[in-house]
Amino acid sequence: MSSSATNTERQIAITKGAEDREMVTLPNDVARCAGVGDDDEGWREGCEDCSRRLAESTGDVVAWMLPPEIIAFWCEFRVAPNAE
Repeated sequence: MSSSATNTERQIAITKGAEDREMVTLPNDVARCAGVGDDDEGWREGCEDCSRRLAESTGDVVAWMLPPEIIAFWCEFRVAPNAE
């Protein structure tokens, strides 16, 4: 996804195929992340169920972050799902 994508375009991409997932919520001051990968090709380790990727934006202004370029053992920015 290009860095010039709007928040709406990011949200559409993030929620594509999310019908099988539970609703994830995070405060709007927690940065969202598009993750690395997609539903068709697969996600980088930890991205598939990360709440930063799955949480819906509930306000007009929501921070976004880029996923780390290199992950040694685990993503230090991963937010575990509510169920864990």
